[in-house]
Amino acid sequence: MDWFLIQYFKREEFDSLDEPGSGDRMSPQFVMLLDRIRHNCGFLFQIKSGFRTFARNFEIGGEENSAHLRGLAADIYTPSSWHRDAILKHAYRYGVRRRGIAKTFIHLDIDETLPQDVTWLY
Repeated sequence: MDWFLIQYFKREEFDSLDEPGSGDRMSPQFVMLLDRIRHNCGFLFQIKSGFRTFARNFEIGGEENSAHLRGLAADIYTPSSWHRDAILKHAYRYGVRRRGIAKTFIHLDIDETLPQDVTWLY
């Protein structure tokens, strides 16, 4: 992936905590999509979780078939309902068909091997 094409993120933001450099395993298509969503939101995104190794996913109790394992998902910190709403609005606009909502983050993913047109709560 050519990170020079990405305006708002650095590879390290997507690294699994147990594997430096693993942000390179993120889907370029997905990171470019997040970059567009971030641009339209007009505020900083803090990536809480991007790519995950199997060990890290197990450690935090992630789903066994998580899109994070394939570099197709990100959890974005949201300090307020306004931030959640803005991210979701633009995610819908750009066709993100899998969304999870928590009090402090939004999960977005584009994993087509998992159920589509779904929104869930944590």
